Amino acid sequence: MANGAKQAQGSAEASAGPAPGTVLGLGGAWGFSSGDLTSPVRAARARALPDVDLVDDPTVLELRVHGVSGSTGSVMLEHPNTLQVAGDGTTMFLRRWTPAGSGGVGIPWPAEAYSWGGLTESPWKSASWILLTPFMLFNVASFAVPPAPEYQVEDGGAGTPRLRRDPWHAVVQAVLRLLALTGTAQLALAATTVLVGSYAVQAPAANLPTWVGWLAGWTAGRRVWAGALGVVVVLAALWGISVHTARSYERLVSDARQDADVQWPLTQPLFWNGEELVRRQRSLHVATGLALLALVLARPGGGLSGLRGAVAVGSGLVLAAVAVMLCLHPMDRHSESLAYRRAGGAASPATWVCRVLLAAAGILVLLGACTGGWRSAGKQHPVVVPGLTGVVLGVGIAQLALLLVLAGLVLVVWRRSPRTTPTAAGVPGPERRQVAGPFAGGQLATVLAVLAVTVGAVLSAVVVLFLTRLVGTAVPSGGTLSGKHPLLVPSLYYAYAAAPLGMVLGLVVGAVVVAATFHSHRVAFEAAGPTRPSAIARFYDPMGRPGPGGEPRGGGVDGPGRARNRRTVARAYAVGLLADQAGLVGALGALGGLLAVLAAVALCTRHGPAPAPWLPGAGHVAGWLG
Repeated sequence: MANGAKQAQGSAEASAGPAPGTVLGLGGAWGFSSGDLTSPVRAARARALPDVDLVDDPTVLELRVHGVSGSTGSVMLEHPNTLQVAGDGTTMFLRRWTPAGSGGVGIPWPAEAYSWGGLTESPWKSASWILLTPFMLFNVASFAVPPAPEYQVEDGGAGTPRLRRDPWHAVVQAVLRLLALTGTAQLALAATTVLVGSYAVQAPAANLPTWVGWLAGWTAGRRVWAGALGVVVVLAALWGISVHTARSYERLVSDARQDADVQWPLTQPLFWNGEELVRRQRSLHVATGLALLALVLARPGGGLSGLRGAVAVGSGLVLAAVAVMLCLHPMDRHSESLAYRRAGGAASPATWVCRVLLAAAGILVLLGACTGGWRSAGKQHPVVVPGLTGVVLGVGIAQLALLLVLAGLVLVVWRRSPRTTPTAAGVPGPERRQVAGPFAGGQLATVLAVLAVTVGAVLSAVVVLFLTRLVGTAVPSGGTLSGKHPLLVPSLYYAYAAAPLGMVLGLVVGAVVVAATFHSHRVAFEAAGPTRPSAIARFYDPMGRPGPGGEPRGGGVDGPGRARNRRTVARAYAVGLLADQAGLVGALGALGGLLAVLAAVALCTRHGPAPAPWLPGAGHVAGWLG
């Protein structure tokens, strides 16, 4: 390998260089791909990569990505020889190349293939990430916000240029960060409900396995200590996952450009470097989980005094401080990653503030576990942790309020977004082109956020009800005890379990819309009038147009013998256009799930202490999903 690299370097120095601006190599200037010992740099200098400098329009790049069934670079690029020019052994970018040297091109623009099949090679590991789906959706939503007006370049200090955006986008991103924080709250409360509410407090009424049967003999206070420790372990596992992913994907620094480009923010050197930002937000998210655990341990409600009151007030202050901190400038990805250079070394003051909040939340958990007065459940008298239902409901109300605020802000941003392409260097203003408007008036970010909240609610219900059923019969709080070893669960989790029903109904409506759209497109492509050829004939058979007098020429694509082929082509065209309906289907599914949750929560509240009669059925569905 080393000898090959030296030979590649020697040959490269003796030949012509690649086109200016071309960046090749796998982690190094003379890197090799994992499956081919050919250096991309050497191939480019030998003009063996036709996509580098033999194309007519190098400003356009066609990126081909395979589907879930997988593919190869040769198939995607329609070329017998492909060479990996970026990526690693898991995901990679491929280009066409000719080992014999300079060769022709099949299309007059550069083409690359992106292979991501390595991401699905570990099915069990990949499936375990499903609990983090809401966070993925929140991240995608942040990139789905309508575009901002043209960036401006400003001085970031010490002569460092940085990109400045309009303040409305900063507010939208702050709301999305708060929504992502509620996702952490959902997960932390689900773990608290199971480990503290079902396993610890109600241990005497549960059917614990023999290897942990001794837990029922402990006092209620000691069991709460054990349950709280379990929640801390869950949050520590999330911390470890975040550290691992940040080290793997948040340390990239590109030196492709040395200035601030207002048209292509993606080229900023630190665009893919968010390690410091992730470190700060990791502390705030874990601090939120710990503060909620401490709040539950304080059992908020009537009669708060002494240590319980202090813990409840302290938890509320930490949660408020975390929310305020997430809205500030140092928590924004734009300010942290779209700067040309950021001072490294010691942690910034913002990072220390996040660590202080994390430490304060940890101290509150210890104090909350020391509170006394825990009521021990008997074998026939299970109890729910006082105040737990109220905390879960409070997080749900906060999510709904943030979603409404997000929808309004996105509407404002959409109205302010540019309707033309940015002016390129040397291109006069009148030649700016109109661009297509964003989906649903720019509300794709809202749709994704709604879907994230709904999926988080479903996963919370699945985790709580499934894990509770492992040691007993889950019963909604306020309901009639039934079954073997009944364990009370906050009825709100049963309401969350109704989300799949609403999502299914929304998807059914979406399927009807898609079917109608497919039919109308197929008919439009295939239909031919007496004086007008079909759309297929106009594309494939220009000679099949009507004659000078308007009479149909007959034969050709619109001829009677081609009806079957014409219908096949029309179906293919109509299927291709169905991709435009994906956003609508997703929006209907997310909206249906959210409406089902809201309706279920309203019914639970209206019934008072006694739960709605259909709640146990929803719980069984959630347990089956688990």
